[in-house]
Amino acid sequence: MICFDKAIECIPDDGWLLYNKVCCYALQNKIDQALENLEQAINLEPEVKDWVQEDPDCENIRYEPQFQALIYS
Repeated sequence: MICFDKAIECIPDDGWLLYNKVCCYALQNKIDQALENLEQAINLEPEVKDWVQEDPDCENIRYEPQFQALIYS
């Protein structure tokens, strides 16, 4: 995550960097961190909504109420 944080510091408006961080957190089963970063990623790059619904890396966060609210709001 340190590498992602450094990259995000350099390019703070890149939603895809945040999305990849979401995937890593989801794979580590760090649900709260994944959802927090997902919200930021969607705000920067709305297309993330489409990707996260299909990405197998994010399967374990899809049924969380906060995920549903982010995707369908």
